[in-house]
Amino acid sequence: MIKLYGRKQTIKLNNRREDIAGAIEHIRQQLCVYHVSSENCKRALDTLEDTLNTITQSASDAVPIFVDIRRTMYRIELRVTISGPEITFVNETLADSETIMQEYGPETENLIRDLVVRGNVRRIRSRYSSGVNRVDILVEQNDKAMLYETMGALGLGVAAGLVARYLCSHGMAEMLNNYIFSPLYSLFLTAIAMIMVPMVFFSIFTSVSGFSDLGALGRTGGKVFGLYMTTTLIGIAGAISMNYLFVPGREGMINLPEIELISQEPALELSLMDKLLSIVPRNFVGAFGAADMLQVMFLAVLLGIACTQIGRFSLPLKSAFEALSALFTRATFIISNFLPYAIFGAMAQMALTMEWSSVGALASWVGVYLVSIVVQFMVYLLLIWLVGRLNPLVFVRKFIPATLTAFFTSSSNATIPTTMACCQKMGISRKVYSFSVPLGANINMDGTSIFFISTTLFMAGAYGMNVSVGELISLITSVMLLSVALPGVPGAATAATLMLFAIVGVPAEAFGLVLGLIPVLELFQTALNITGDGVVTAIVAKSEGEMELREFYS
Repeated sequence: MIKLYGRKQTIKLNNRREDIAGAIEHIRQQLCVYHVSSENCKRALDTLEDTLNTITQSASDAVPIFVDIRRTMYRIELRVTISGPEITFVNETLADSETIMQEYGPETENLIRDLVVRGNVRRIRSRYSSGVNRVDILVEQNDKAMLYETMGALGLGVAAGLVARYLCSHGMAEMLNNYIFSPLYSLFLTAIAMIMVPMVFFSIFTSVSGFSDLGALGRTGGKVFGLYMTTTLIGIAGAISMNYLFVPGREGMINLPEIELISQEPALELSLMDKLLSIVPRNFVGAFGAADMLQVMFLAVLLGIACTQIGRFSLPLKSAFEALSALFTRATFIISNFLPYAIFGAMAQMALTMEWSSVGALASWVGVYLVSIVVQFMVYLLLIWLVGRLNPLVFVRKFIPATLTAFFTSSSNATIPTTMACCQKMGISRKVYSFSVPLGANINMDGTSIFFISTTLFMAGAYGMNVSVGELISLITSVMLLSVALPGVPGAATAATLMLFAIVGVPAEAFGLVLGLIPVLELFQTALNITGDGVVTAIVAKSEGEMELREFYS
């Protein structure tokens, strides 16, 4: 017998097969009312049926089963609960078909059921506590929920900053900034920085150790790195073309203000040999203590390759590192739930402290910079279409959460969890995106490269300087090296910009002219960087046969 309880849509049924069919049909009708897609509905109901069949074989007929349809702003899920001894619903460690065949032998019905459950293992969470078995089955996730929250946090943050700026006393505004706005953003980035090093290490290790064929690893890694460098070169070329086409920094066009000298940052040494040598850490622990992402990634790749070559020790080691990768990835997702608070603080701080008058004075430069960003974005869509043979509009729809997260946080590393989630929804194999996404967050700086070129050429024009071919080649070479060396965090471009100024002879104090606009421009360049990561990951995954096209177009 099936009984319904109140608005929660809790279904009580007896532990009999005939009741299962009626319960599933009722749930099907309710999911249609919630406008769940037919594919998600079928997947959830198949998983529910298999879960209930497992219960009928393992539990007493006298014990009732409860199925709760849970609907929130973020997701729709089914919760199955039954009292009694613990029931094993899915063994995640036995994921390959050969092992499952050996486990079940000729019992075809059990085999098929378990294969279905294992295929949907990412959508199932089971727990046994206080004599109650509980299984949560994800039906559908609302990808727009976080977007709504971030957009709301953006608007509220700007409003709060403007209120503090124009309606509060100077002391009150400063107190709000120092004790509310700034800490919200700073704490979020600090938490991300805390978790990012182990997450990147274990993620890349797991990806590399998953390649049984080192030739395939080298081929995939070569494609990823080559495409990252190619898109960066295209971005640099586009930025140079836009600046010479529109010439935003004509001498005398802008009245250069009297700026107090900014203390000169130490020059950055960009020797390619020094950069290559610095990738290898002096000791294992030092790379993690210094949070040097290139060194951490080097260690992850080295140990991942070594793990494939240690025989019988390989399997337990890979299992342990996969568990650690899942642990730190989950922790990162938990931290990412506080993203709207960070956005509120960042937008409030910007609205409170930014000198808006500088926007008007530098409008021509900002316009050319944004045109360069848009041109590079169009290049990405062409690459997805022509090289990846994928629908660029579908890519944009699937990847927009990561682009917006990057825009609002202005941090490539903080966006890694969202980028990975978008890649997963596009049907890209974890083996590819767990390698290419962390790598791209640290070496793929297309938007930052455009900023370097646009800013340097703009200021050179404003001071009436003619950039020679030799200086332009030095500028391009330096920007390419910086795209690999700079960390993907806000403010990392400041010292590098001063160094590029020195290449063409622009005074360091001129940096103060654009200083007020950097927080705004970093939003666009980080969003472009992350979109480039997604484009390269999708193209490489498609070329390696590591993408489920059905899931991409779903």
